[in-house]
Amino acid sequence: MDTARLTEFATRYTAAWCSQNAPSVAAFYAERGSLKINDSAPSVGRHAITAAAQGFMTAFPDMVVTMGGLTVDGNRATYRWTLTGTNTGPGGTGRPVKISGYEEWTIGADGLIAESNGHFDAADYQQQLAGAEADGGRRGPLTVGQRASRTMTVTSAHVKTFAEMTGDYNPLHFDVAFASRTKFGKLVAQGGLTTGILHALVAMDMPGPGTVFLSQNWKFTAPVYIGDTVTAEAEVLEVHASKPVCRLKMTVRRQGGEIVLDGEAWCYTFNGTAATI
Repeated sequence: MDTARLTEFATRYTAAWCSQNAPSVAAFYAERGSLKINDSAPSVGRHAITAAAQGFMTAFPDMVVTMGGLTVDGNRATYRWTLTGTNTGPGGTGRPVKISGYEEWTIGADGLIAESNGHFDAADYQQQLAGAEADGGRRGPLTVGQRASRTMTVTSAHVKTFAEMTGDYNPLHFDVAFASRTKFGKLVAQGGLTTGILHALVAMDMPGPGTVFLSQNWKFTAPVYIGDTVTAEAEVLEVHASKPVCRLKMTVRRQGGEIVLDGEAWCYTFNGTAATI
């Protein structure tokens, strides 16, 4: 299956997870396909996959899943997602949850998922369910390897607002004829919009509220066009032993998985009391 068709497949799969109709999720799997979530035993067959999907749908009646990107390599693909919802199902804690993860797919000859290995931060998930969010919303100490993501679709309104705030009226962003004569071929968004989602990611998702950048070292590897859906991803590479400082791997991808920004950053997280960096 080519990238365009698999992206369309993944888009419909995402919608199925939002539908509160568990069998519609299982329909994307081969008859004897399997879904494995972290270290749990795999759910094999559509009946078992339906039960696994229903578990999440029951726990989160308002569940919304968004696609964070898709990377394709032959009959294999990595599907990235973010789940948001409120745990108001039977026996739930009533707590809001936002988790990100990914599934490693093997696509069968029938064009359906033969095998999916899913991964997300189970410890963070349990902390959110329990409401263990001290220090202004941060979810416990960071650990190396911890990840978070945030997705945004770039619109012409974003480009216009950014220009009004900063004065960046570069014709690459507004003049269709001018942009068409460049290697970009069409209007592109300001780079500040791409990096802006990284600011939101560290401030609101990981490490969380109170976080600022100390330094940034990244490069733009591809343009972001108006209408693109981009996903910012952060992974903890290093955590300072005695200060609320961490080093993050930072990546931004467009739909389809192409990397548009890649690099690293150091962050500091304030806790609302006087502190010295």
